[in-house]
Amino acid sequence: MNEEKRESCKTWRILRMYRLFMTCEEVSKQEIRNYLDFSDHKWNDKTFTRDIKLLKQIGLPIRFSGRRKAFVLVYDKNNEDAKASDSLSTPQINKKTRIYINKILRLTKLIDFLEHVCEEDSPVEVWYRITFPDVSKRTMQRDFKTLEEVGYSILYKREWRLTPEERSIEDDDGKIWTEYEEPLGHYYFDFLTRPKWW
Repeated sequence: MNEEKRESCKTWRILRMYRLFMTCEEVSKQEIRNYLDFSDHKWNDKTFTRDIKLLKQIGLPIRFSGRRKAFVLVYDKNNEDAKASDSLSTPQINKKTRIYINKILRLTKLIDFLEHVCEEDSPVEVWYRITFPDVSKRTMQRDFKTLEEVGYSILYKREWRLTPEERSIEDDDGKIWTEYEEPLGHYYFDFLTRPKWW
């Protein structure tokens, strides 16, 4: 498996685990395994530990409860905003890992937006550019494509609009042209589809 494919599988796995933790009060390791359905994949204890560590790095306060024999989210009421910024500032995280963690942060925030905030007629890229002003358009498009691969459908729609007053223009050859504005394109979340694994 090449590096790009490995990262794609890892991202798919991390986003599913994120969603599971955000919708369940407690999750056992076996429940995570069943949810991810890794019958045909290698998913050992070392990989699981790395996945949990990464989720903690993006700000999920995951703890293992010996009493419940499951993982739970334990939020610090005195500092609920203690997010991934502290984890990302630690010197032991290399540049490649930092870039990947930032990618997962963007994707999880985008998932939360699509699930809880986004309205049907709201262009997704408007929220994205406000939330991530320093991220390029190309990276934004890659993020949209990544979410599409895990089940979210973000569609690009080109819109043509008439000028405020539709005008007909006659050119030098006597042909009549109707003046239009330049086409505008926006990205919209397709509410008719949901990830099959949700």
